[in-house]
Amino acid sequence: MALILITYDLKETTKDIHNEVKDTMKSDYKYSDKSPTKKHQLPNTCLLKDSITPQQAVEDLKASVKKHNGTLERFLSCECSNYLINDLT
Repeated sequence: MALILITYDLKETTKDIHNEVKDTMKSDYKYSDKSPTKKHQLPNTCLLKDSITPQQAVEDLKASVKKHNGTLERFLSCECSNYLINDLT
């Protein structure tokens, strides 16, 4: 298990659903929208979580989207433990 980055798009939704899905991922599943190198926010629909698999991140996302009656359009879930995350400030 490793540090996982998941990013996603929701299909034909409102800003409220985007916020609700992100908030659910953060509160219910303990994802973060902060960079691990500095305390800056990641792009809007990017979240990180340590000690899981990419498959588990997808399952968490699907459950969060379903909880808010959203429709997932696309996603990317990958290990990012060995990648540099550059905070441009």
